[in-house]
Amino acid sequence: MRSSMASSSNSEFKCSYDIFLSFRGSDTRTKFTDHLYEALKREGFETFRDNEGIEQGENIKSELQKAIWNSNMSVIVLSETYATSKSCLFEIQTILEHRKKKSDHVIFPVFYEVEPSEIKEQAKHLDFRGKKVTDEEVKAWSAALKEVASMAGMVSGNQSNGSEAKFIEEIIGVLKIKRADKHLRDLDENMQNLKRKVEYLSGQKNDINSQISNKKCWLGIRPKKEVEVWLIDVQRFKEDVQSLEQEVVGETNVSSRMRLGKVIAKKILEVQELHKKGSDFNSLMIDELPTGRPLLQPLTEDFVKCTKARNTENIWECVMNDYVTKIGVYRMEGVGKTTTMKYIHNQLLKEKGKFDYVYWVTVSKAFNITNLQSDIAKVLDLPLREDEEVTKRAAKLHAVLD
Repeated sequence: MRSSMASSSNSEFKCSYDIFLSFRGSDTRTKFTDHLYEALKREGFETFRDNEGIEQGENIKSELQKAIWNSNMSVIVLSETYATSKSCLFEIQTILEHRKKKSDHVIFPVFYEVEPSEIKEQAKHLDFRGKKVTDEEVKAWSAALKEVASMAGMVSGNQSNGSEAKFIEEIIGVLKIKRADKHLRDLDENMQNLKRKVEYLSGQKNDINSQISNKKCWLGIRPKKEVEVWLIDVQRFKEDVQSLEQEVVGETNVSSRMRLGKVIAKKILEVQELHKKGSDFNSLMIDELPTGRPLLQPLTEDFVKCTKARNTENIWECVMNDYVTKIGVYRMEGVGKTTTMKYIHNQLLKEKGKFDYVYWVTVSKAFNITNLQSDIAKVLDLPLREDEEVTKRAAKLHAVLD
């Protein structure tokens, strides 16, 4: 029965396997390849191998393609009759095509009881007479076989003094190094990818906070509970990623980096989910800002019905919102408008770094532009001549306040 595998597409490369194992079943299935496969499993390598050893039809070819696309490395066991199998040659061609699209896919040839020179010679004389094979296929297979035979690999006759167990041990040692190198590269790359996604999420959070502030000032309302929960989740997520980054920096232990790699992969899925959820919040906000109206914020009758503390809180939020340029407070006499605004004024005097200057000017009912200019000038400690034109006096005031 063939090994199971997760579905994927050539464009996604969602790796489910560490290794795709390519071999000629009639040469090595019940001996060397079986022993190698078991050794790989013991060392924690997730390995795909075709256990049926039959000539593939189109459906099986498709499954093998997916398995190659879903693997980090390909180990190709080249043996005496490997080049006589259309299935094996199809696998080699697919592996090389995949590496052109995913350059960090590792290809490691193992020459079992055969020399690289013999494989190169076989590549020149592929013969499939009597079988349904086109000249183009033979040409492509020949080039692929020759290319793999020219790669650095391991030759059974040159190592381990004929001991198959020792030879397999040496192969495992090389593959462990290649896996460690890949994890080192992938972990740092994925961490940077996660950080970029968190930056986008932070921007989205800031935009939503701005919308909330505007709506509070216009309507005196709060966002729905799920929006507030999302904002808390985003903040916690950012803190988790910051802690995760500290773990990644300087970590060289392969097992630890593999563990961190899985955590990062999970976090990438989480940040995508948070971003998607945040994108739906436009419809969850209670009302949109009226279009084409100035940022003049009236505190209406319904608003005044709220407690004085709530009124003060909402006015304060409007004052501290960079998008709000004017705030109008109006209602009948005696409801505490002046008291509230004096409290806001005193709080602003205590606020450090937000505003350069804070001024209090009272405008009487008997409004007169000249008198108002004089009152403002007095607060600014700016001498103005009474006989000057209103526009000149305004220019002087503007120069001081700009």
